[in-house]
Amino acid sequence: MSLCQSKRFRHSAAVASQEIASATLVVPIHQGAADLGAIFSFNPIGAELWKLMDEGASVGEMASWVESQYDVSQETALADIQKFVDALVAAGLVSVVNGRSVAPVIRDRVHASRRN
Repeated sequence: MSLCQSKRFRHSAAVASQEIASATLVVPIHQGAADLGAIFSFNPIGAELWKLMDEGASVGEMASWVESQYDVSQETALADIQKFVDALVAAGLVSVVNGRSVAPVIRDRVHASRRN
Protein backbone atom coordinates (compact mmCIF):
# COMPACT_ATOMS: atom_id res chain seq x y z
CA MET A 1 0.00 0.00 0.00
CA SER A 2 1.26 3.45 -0.83
CA LEU A 3 0.91 6.07 1.88
CA CYS A 4 -0.25 9.58 1.20
CA GLN A 5 0.41 12.05 3.98
CA SER A 6 -3.27 12.71 4.65
CA LYS A 7 -4.10 9.02 5.19
CA ARG A 8 -5.28 8.04 8.68
CA PHE A 9 -5.65 4.68 10.37
CA ARG A 10 -7.94 3.24 13.01
CA HIS A 11 -7.09 0.48 15.47
CA SER A 12 -9.07 -2.69 14.92
CA ALA A 13 -11.81 -3.33 17.44
CA ALA A 14 -10.41 -6.86 17.68
CA VAL A 15 -7.18 -5.93 19.48
CA ALA A 16 -6.17 -5.19 23.03
CA SER A 17 -3.14 -3.07 23.84
CA GLN A 18 -1.27 -2.34 27.05
CA GLU A 19 1.80 -0.29 27.91
CA ILE A 20 4.33 -2.19 29.97
CA ALA A 21 7.55 -0.39 30.93
CA SER A 22 8.86 1.17 27.70
CA ALA A 23 6.97 -1.14 25.33
CA THR A 24 3.42 -1.42 24.09
CA LEU A 25 1.98 -4.89 23.64
CA VAL A 26 -0.82 -5.40 21.14
CA VAL A 27 -2.76 -8.66 21.14
CA PRO A 28 -5.27 -9.64 18.44
CA ILE A 29 -8.57 -10.99 19.78
CA HIS A 30 -10.21 -13.86 17.85
CA GLN A 31 -13.60 -15.26 18.83
CA GLY A 32 -13.40 -13.49 22.18
CA ALA A 33 -9.98 -14.86 23.15
CA ALA A 34 -6.51 -13.35 22.97
CA ASP A 35 -4.32 -14.80 20.22
CA LEU A 36 -1.16 -15.16 22.32
CA GLY A 37 0.73 -16.55 19.33
CA ALA A 38 0.38 -13.21 17.55
CA ILE A 39 1.45 -10.67 20.17
CA PHE A 40 3.09 -7.53 18.82
CA SER A 41 5.58 -5.61 20.94
CA PHE A 42 6.33 -2.02 19.93
CA ASN A 43 9.45 -0.12 20.89
CA PRO A 44 8.99 3.49 22.13
CA ILE A 45 8.73 4.87 18.57
CA GLY A 46 6.18 2.25 17.53
CA ALA A 47 4.28 2.81 20.78
CA GLU A 48 4.05 6.54 20.12
CA LEU A 49 2.93 5.97 16.52
CA TRP A 50 0.27 3.57 17.85
CA LYS A 51 -0.97 6.32 20.21
CA LEU A 52 -0.89 8.94 17.47
CA MET A 53 -2.98 6.69 15.22
CA ASP A 54 -5.48 6.24 18.05
CA GLU A 55 -5.71 10.04 18.34
CA GLY A 56 -6.45 10.38 14.62
CA ALA A 57 -3.02 11.50 13.39
CA SER A 58 -2.43 11.48 9.66
CA VAL A 59 0.68 9.92 8.13
CA GLY A 60 2.07 13.43 7.64
CA GLU A 61 1.50 14.30 11.31
CA MET A 62 3.18 11.08 12.41
CA ALA A 63 6.12 11.81 10.09
CA SER A 64 6.42 15.33 11.56
CA TRP A 65 6.55 13.84 15.05
CA VAL A 66 9.26 11.34 14.03
CA GLU A 67 11.28 14.10 12.34
CA SER A 68 11.09 16.35 15.39
CA GLN A 69 12.02 13.64 17.88
CA TYR A 70 14.72 11.75 15.99
CA ASP A 71 16.35 14.27 13.65
CA VAL A 72 15.63 12.30 10.47
CA SER A 73 14.48 13.51 7.08
CA GLN A 74 10.84 13.45 6.10
CA GLU A 75 11.70 10.85 3.46
CA THR A 76 13.20 8.53 6.09
CA ALA A 77 10.31 9.10 8.49
CA LEU A 78 7.75 8.34 5.78
CA ALA A 79 9.62 5.20 4.65
CA ASP A 80 9.76 3.89 8.23
CA ILE A 81 6.09 4.68 8.82
CA GLN A 82 5.23 2.90 5.55
CA LYS A 83 6.90 -0.30 6.79
CA PHE A 84 5.25 -0.03 10.21
CA VAL A 85 1.76 0.60 8.81
CA ASP A 86 2.11 -2.14 6.17
CA ALA A 87 2.86 -4.65 8.94
CA LEU A 88 -0.08 -3.45 11.05
CA VAL A 89 -2.50 -3.60 8.11
CA ALA A 90 -1.26 -7.06 7.07
CA ALA A 91 -1.80 -8.32 10.63
CA GLY A 92 -5.29 -6.81 10.76
CA LEU A 93 -4.39 -4.48 13.64
CA VAL A 94 -5.38 -1.27 11.82
CA SER A 95 -7.45 -0.19 8.85
CA VAL A 96 -7.54 2.92 6.70
CA VAL A 97 -9.99 5.58 7.84
CA ASN A 98 -12.06 7.09 5.06
CA GLY A 99 -12.84 10.75 5.31
CA ARG A 100 -11.03 13.70 6.79
CA SER A 101 -10.56 14.11 10.51
CA VAL A 102 -9.09 17.08 12.33
CA ALA A 103 -6.87 16.24 15.27
CA PRO A 104 -5.80 19.48 17.02
CA VAL A 105 -4.28 17.56 19.94
CA ILE A 106 -1.76 15.97 17.59
CA ARG A 107 -0.85 19.26 15.96
CA ASP A 108 -0.28 20.75 19.42
CA ARG A 109 1.91 17.78 20.46
CA VAL A 110 4.00 17.96 17.27
CA HIS A 111 4.50 21.72 17.60
CA ALA A 112 5.31 21.42 21.32
CA SER A 113 7.91 18.71 20.68
CA ARG A 114 9.59 20.89 18.07
CA ARG A 115 9.99 23.67 20.63
CA ASN A 116 11.71 21.33 23.11
